[in-house]
Amino acid sequence: MSCITAGTLKGVIRMTLNLLFITVTFNKKQETFEEASHNEAVSKSYEETKTKQHYMSQLF
Repeated sequence: MSCITAGTLKGVIRMTLNLLFITVTFNKKQETFEEASHNEAVSKSYEETKTKQHYMSQLF
């Protein structure tokens, strides 16, 4: 018999799977607004750097 439960607890999604005598729990942390903003800024900076590198490689 298996039982799957999913719920939220302080920004964490928890999924528990009970199968025979083994319990497996997966936790996925949800991003905060600050983390999402930081990740977006890092991605934008990375893309800008990649574009500059591509442009500079075209010059030589």
